[in-house]
Amino acid sequence: MTILPKLIYLFNAIPIKLPKNYFIDLEKIIIRFIWKNKRSRISRELMKRNAGEGGLAIPDLKLYYKAAIIKTAWYWLRNRVVDQWNRLSMQDTVVSDYSNLLFHKPKDPSFWNKNALFEKNYWENWKKIWQKLGIDQNLTPYTTIKSKWVHDLDIKADTISTLREQGIVYLSDLWRTEELMTKQEIENITKNKIDNFDYIKLIRFCTNKANATQIRRKVENWERIFTTSLSGKGLISKIYRELSQTYKNTSHSPIDKWSKDMNAQFLDEEIKAIYSHMKKCSKSILIREMQIKTTLRYHIIPIRMANMTKQENDKCWRRCGKIGTLMHCWWSCEMILPFWSAIWNYVQRTTKMCIPFDPAVALLGLYPKEITQTGKGPTCTKIFIAALFVVAKNWKLRGCLSTGEWGIVVYECDGILFCYKK
Repeated sequence: MTILPKLIYLFNAIPIKLPKNYFIDLEKIIIRFIWKNKRSRISRELMKRNAGEGGLAIPDLKLYYKAAIIKTAWYWLRNRVVDQWNRLSMQDTVVSDYSNLLFHKPKDPSFWNKNALFEKNYWENWKKIWQKLGIDQNLTPYTTIKSKWVHDLDIKADTISTLREQGIVYLSDLWRTEELMTKQEIENITKNKIDNFDYIKLIRFCTNKANATQIRRKVENWERIFTTSLSGKGLISKIYRELSQTYKNTSHSPIDKWSKDMNAQFLDEEIKAIYSHMKKCSKSILIREMQIKTTLRYHIIPIRMANMTKQENDKCWRRCGKIGTLMHCWWSCEMILPFWSAIWNYVQRTTKMCIPFDPAVALLGLYPKEITQTGKGPTCTKIFIAALFVVAKNWKLRGCLSTGEWGIVVYECDGILFCYKK
């Protein structure tokens, strides 16, 4: 598509911060062009796949924008002053100030108050990607021996220069397999004596448990792009492919979200059991509808409503004062826990079995093997889905859901489940 090179040139020429709506409008224009002003018959995610995977290879313009902006970090690391980013910046800025931002000790936030708007935009996009990867950007295997981390240890400049001249450029170069190099090994490599105090300072910093974990961790492909690439040719394409993989790994599966909320890892067999329960919990579509909505996370919650309405009030509607996540509204709210305790007591009296007090049992139908083997699963399903109906009906009830108000009596008539109110 001829529009892509033009947009990349625009992103490079004017690297300002662009709002999210800008890319949404661009995607709408492209989709209208592809489908000739008719309704799209394929989702955007499918159209972004390669042709070999059944897609149309439509580029993700937002990721291309990020790639065009973040590529500046490659120039920062090399202290290059002939590139376009430097011509756009202020004349009195020092290039080395920006090279010290990457894989170095974090600077004071006031540093950006006196620097150009473009550089701050570069830095914010760079930082967001590291947060997305869940990796510390300040102390890495590519943190140099002359970084501010080492400078603050008051190690002599001659010692650092000697190490760099002999190929010990990064802090990770001081390690040999599982142990840090001894003073004698370093002296054999450098062919110079190392001050005892300098070596002690280095070994204390590098063997610190938190520091050693970050220095010796596995190097990511994302880091290699900026540190080992000798040429800037094809840099945007490399960054774009890596960003595509990073954002592609984000799971939108409702089961994965439940797993994160419950702080539990579901096995493949358990995931199959959850989906099977959702589809076969009852012959009645009315009953299955509640289980389907619960499993697929259909219900509106305060956090989602706050994002939709651009408001800051994301507290629970039951006025417990806590943030209204989906897990909180269904289960962990202190206003609703007594209700679930009463439901659990009723289930255990009915089945005459001990059932673990687990949200996966009530919300997703993930019963213990003892329940399914003894044929008590359908009984539990009727009671738990009836409880889900009660909670959903009182989704915005202010105050505690009283167990005395609701009769915990469940019966089925013509395939329809009832939980009556006293």
